[in-house]
Amino acid sequence: MNSDHENNKYIYFFDLNEILLDRYPASIAKSINEITDKNFKFIFFYSEVYNPKVARPKKLPPNSTVIFESLLNQQNIQRYIVQYPPAALITVGLRIPDIFLLGYFNRIGVKTYMVQHGIFTNHLKRISIFKLLKEKASKFVQYLRYSHEISKISNVHFIWLLRDLYQFYFQGKRSFPELATIKNSDLISHTAFIFDKSWVNYYQNKYGYRNYNFKYIGNPDYQLVANFRNVPIENAVCYICQSLVEDGRYLKDDYIVFLRSIKDAFQGQKIYLKLHPRSKVELYKQFEDENFILTQDFRNCHTYIGHYSSLLEVSYQLGRNIVLWNLKDHNIPENFKLYASICSNDWKEVLSFIEKANKESFQLRPEIKDYLKEGLTPIEKISKAITEDLN
Repeated sequence: MNSDHENNKYIYFFDLNEILLDRYPASIAKSINEITDKNFKFIFFYSEVYNPKVARPKKLPPNSTVIFESLLNQQNIQRYIVQYPPAALITVGLRIPDIFLLGYFNRIGVKTYMVQHGIFTNHLKRISIFKLLKEKASKFVQYLRYSHEISKISNVHFIWLLRDLYQFYFQGKRSFPELATIKNSDLISHTAFIFDKSWVNYYQNKYGYRNYNFKYIGNPDYQLVANFRNVPIENAVCYICQSLVEDGRYLKDDYIVFLRSIKDAFQGQKIYLKLHPRSKVELYKQFEDENFILTQDFRNCHTYIGHYSSLLEVSYQLGRNIVLWNLKDHNIPENFKLYASICSNDWKEVLSFIEKANKESFQLRPEIKDYLKEGLTPIEKISKAITEDLN
């Protein structure tokens, strides 16, 4: 393939499902349209269906092509890039499908970008490999197939690559630069859009990025705070859901027991459940009523309950009351405890705390005040850097 992409107008995005495409990818594409007169068009790939009733993401710009492939491999990507010659690839993370796509596009000379999408810790506890196989068999098979594709583009033995990916993603024991099958495989992006300099060591040590790879954008979730400035605080609590069951980090039956306990604890009080973009709604739907409300929106509440979601850091910046709930046999990473007003696994203790806590006026923290003074949003910084790069 010709490595000169000056006349190629297609910018490719990848995220796991159609709901996630409507977040950062859709916002970045719209922003690119707004700041350049170049005739860019957009290709949006996804490989998992969140809602079968939704034909395509809702927020994409009109000059977009949406492609669903349950497994992206070299053959079908080659077919697409012949039809839609790529100028760039943008992923939102460094999961197994992401690194396959980054590796492939790197090898054909296309500029690649990765956008940080949350607050991470070095390793999150997962359920055992045997329980994971039972509960997530189809996803496990899909990731095996992606791993096989990675081994082919990297020209390494599949079994040894699988061992390394297992150690990195499942066990959290090693870093990309330490893995024999990956360290020289060019499976990361040319540019990494990360929140700030506090994340440099994480991306350098874990993935092997260098200082020249980074562009600093701020936390895109802080826009939620900006949007709250003229929104009244509701007399309600917000539980921030995570993809614990969906990602194989917690057993479904145990999580349903927790949901039942939170429902019983807040009986008669309004509580929003802010769903994760990958939340399986059927997990929660059975508990829904007029006070137990499912929502895709981050609601402006006086108190937030969660485990280790990046939205807890946003809640912290708002100065709100934050309850970290200790799930049974599932530890909360230490860095998230910095945001907690209280850590507990006792609903009586939590309800007593909420009853006594401030529910009306809150002070924004200095970090978010500085963010709100900046001219460009994180999405605008990303789109500006990409268009300047491609021009």
